[in-house]
Amino acid sequence: MDPLSIAASVAGLLAAAGKVTSVLSTVKSSIGNAPQSMNQLISQTKELEVIFFAVNDFISRTGSASRSRISMIQVEQLVATLAEAVLTFSELEALANRFGIYTEMSMLKRMRFIWKEEAIASIILRLDRQKCSLSLMLNIVQWFVHS
Repeated sequence: MDPLSIAASVAGLLAAAGKVTSVLSTVKSSIGNAPQSMNQLISQTKELEVIFFAVNDFISRTGSASRSRISMIQVEQLVATLAEAVLTFSELEALANRFGIYTEMSMLKRMRFIWKEEAIASIILRLDRQKCSLSLMLNIVQWFVHS
């Protein structure tokens, strides 16, 4: 996968993260007692958004970076992690979009109807893995540059 395709994936992930964070934050603010998992999901999404910006910055500077610096991250590992993130965010977007479908119900009833703790726990775990993988890749590159 070329840097342009990776950059497009990261741009899509940035858009998805922003959308999901916005929807979940709106729902959270409109109900009094949001599940703790919603707070975790919002937090994970915001943290990943920061990492996606850093990955995007790294990709945009690969043309001017040294070969030894770029070789510290295996492209296949980056692509695999981003592909997994795309799948996770697709699932997360579908979940977030379900909040807007049930307009006749009150927000609290929608939350009870839609919010599935088991599915959310799985998404949070995957987001955390992706966050750790991308952070580690960026830390390796940053360490190599500063050492």
